[in-house]
Amino acid sequence: MALLEEEQAREFFMFHAFKHANRVTNYFTNISMEIIKACGGLPLSLEVLGCYLCDIREVEIWKDALRELKVGQNIPGGSDNEMLWKTLSISYDHLIQIEQDMFLDIACFFIGFKKSTFCRVYWNVDNSSSPMLRLQNLKDRSLIKWAEDGNLYMHEQLRDMG
Repeated sequence: MALLEEEQAREFFMFHAFKHANRVTNYFTNISMEIIKACGGLPLSLEVLGCYLCDIREVEIWKDALRELKVGQNIPGGSDNEMLWKTLSISYDHLIQIEQDMFLDIACFFIGFKKSTFCRVYWNVDNSSSPMLRLQNLKDRSLIKWAEDGNLYMHEQLRDMG
């Protein structure tokens, strides 16, 4: 996948990170620029992190995400895929257990299945929570997607990470 130029990366990240906000404060602009640089122009990283941070307005969480990004960049002897997966796992690591399990199950078994089929399977496994609500959270974080026909899919890098 081609890397985005700095201005394209900024616009792309800001779209995902601030889609519900009317105004972006200077502090969030500054930390956003640091996060964008740490993502190195990778669209998938920018999208997943932007979606993860979208509704979070606590500066400390943004700082923690930036610290985790920088740690991922400094994996000694790590491959590009390992560094990318470390970046993407920031969003995954902050899911609740049932959502992590759902993500892994989709990555391993349910790509191409209808979300309604997946929800029926999960309702039988854990009838204490709504599978559709959990799926929506995964979608909101750009960890999964579904087509107009309701089939589940995800980016191949996310699938490989799973």
